[in-house]
Amino acid sequence: MAFRGSSGEAMDGGDHKNGTHEPLAGALFYILFGPIVWAIHLTLVYLGHTLLCALGVSFGALAPGVVSFSVIIVTAVALIVLTVAVVAANSRARAFGNRGSGAMFFMDRVMMTLALLSGIGVAWEGASALIIEPCLMLR
Repeated sequence: MAFRGSSGEAMDGGDHKNGTHEPLAGALFYILFGPIVWAIHLTLVYLGHTLLCALGVSFGALAPGVVSFSVIIVTAVALIVLTVAVVAANSRARAFGNRGSGAMFFMDRVMMTLALLSGIGVAWEGASALIIEPCLMLR
């Protein structure tokens, strides 16, 4: 028998009787959406940068501007995805207002905070990748 508000109820994600049970994996993905996008951005920027330099620029097939352009595109897409996620979470929080559960309010706020912090990280990564001369180590 679980008491309302017990740690067991918090760990499994919600109230089974009212049908509001949310799987833990889905809740974690929702909360960590911003850092996940940031990690994907980091991987794409540095892996793509290295691959483009190793395969194209060092052999004269690609201009160094292509590498910078790819960083700009990946950074812009990541920032747009994070912005849409924050706007959607904010809209959802406003739509439910006081009718939503305290746990959902908390998850929305944590998700938006982490997404905003991740947006700063994405912008910082993109700027640093653009400031450093592309393919410097492979020349």
